Amino acid sequence: YVSAEKPFDGILPHIVTAAFELQDIKAAYRHTDWNRAYGQVKNATFPVSIGWMHDSSRADDMYFSEPITHITLSFFHRKKMNFRWKNLASLKRYRIGFVTGYSYGDEFNEAIKQGTYQVTEFATPLDAFNALLSSEIDLLPSDTIVGQAILSGLDAQKMGDIIVDEHPLLVTPVHMIASLNNPAAIALVKSFNQGLNELKQNGRYKRIVSSTNLIDAISKLRFLTEESAPLNYKENGTAKGISVAVVAEILKELESNVGPTQFEVQPWARAYKTALQKDNIALFSIIKTPERKSKFQWVGPIYRANVVLFSRKNDALKGQSINAFSKQTICAVREDVGAQLIASLGHPEEYTHLIPTAAQCAKMLQLGRVNLWAYGADTGRWYLSKTGADLSQFEETLHLHESFRYIAFSKNISTHVVEAFQETLDYLHLSGRLQSIIEAELQSASTN
Repeated sequence: YVSAEKPFDGILPHIVTAAFELQDIKAAYRHTDWNRAYGQVKNATFPVSIGWMHDSSRADDMYFSEPITHITLSFFHRKKMNFRWKNLASLKRYRIGFVTGYSYGDEFNEAIKQGTYQVTEFATPLDAFNALLSSEIDLLPSDTIVGQAILSGLDAQKMGDIIVDEHPLLVTPVHMIASLNNPAAIALVKSFNQGLNELKQNGRYKRIVSSTNLIDAISKLRFLTEESAPLNYKENGTAKGISVAVVAEILKELESNVGPTQFEVQPWARAYKTALQKDNIALFSIIKTPERKSKFQWVGPIYRANVVLFSRKNDALKGQSINAFSKQTICAVREDVGAQLIASLGHPEEYTHLIPTAAQCAKMLQLGRVNLWAYGADTGRWYLSKTGADLSQFEETLHLHESFRYIAFSKNISTHVVEAFQETLDYLHLSGRLQSIIEAELQSASTN
């Protein structure tokens, strides 16, 4: 629910940040232990804290927000232990652990206070779970999701030794709290309540709470692209371009905190090789060819891509077939679809110049060091313009292939992640937003 290691600091901060944004309030977070957090809100060192159950011990100190979400408290125990319980009185024979500062509901809290149970207090949930594993205690009440997350960090054998009881101790909402003696903080909570209500009405609340696992999975991916403007390129250290904007919009719709500042712009051959050899890679934008199809999972299309041969008009090569160019030198970017196409069409290797970047091919064609250049029509024109060339002196000599640009995902990536990307892209297309993004980026590229 809350973790400095999670995207957005966890699901609760994600909801809170989004709700406050609707009220033009920016949220920032500091992580500390529960007791200190409670004390700092009580003495107004901090205005609010999140993730708190409402119980009688806190009601005299704190003002509570509307429920942010709900949690389920259940008993964790060793698998070999024959554990059954009907009511709190039936727990007296068990050694029970609890965590300092946590609430387990008024009835259970009061039983601990009165000494009804054999209890051991722990500073952290991890300490408590380790005690359960080592048989120092028999039972540990914990939020089900939190407990399973802690156990997943242990080795597989230990994780399998602990199970959660199907009979919940408590299902309860969690809230934001502010001191009853801090009117400004109470006003902040009321603003949050308004934002939370808007968040639920506009559907984003549902998107956030249903996407937690997806957001975590996306945060583990590496997004690779190449210098191939205006589709994707680096400017002032940040990835930009048509496909960059499309992928960024998909990520935004999926509630991910990953964006263009995390995209890696690499030479195409290196990016393509990494995508083939490494797990958890998303490579864009890439043309799907029969040779590549089985090597990745695909999302798209995100952009139409014509692959052509460029030449200088003065060379009068237009109208000829690829066979007529067997003695003509053709430049192509290594591992790019243009290079693969001319190779598949039988162009001799000795008349093929494989170069690391599109910018180099554009310059070589401009200077007459090659006769032709195999590349995407839009991107090729962009690179020629960046060399200072007069575009009217160049032409598309031969159409090689009409295809579309995609995002290619490593084979190990969960299908639910890939499907979420495809569904979101389909939504952008059907809503008209995809075309708006493309037009805006083309306009931006032409004016830069």
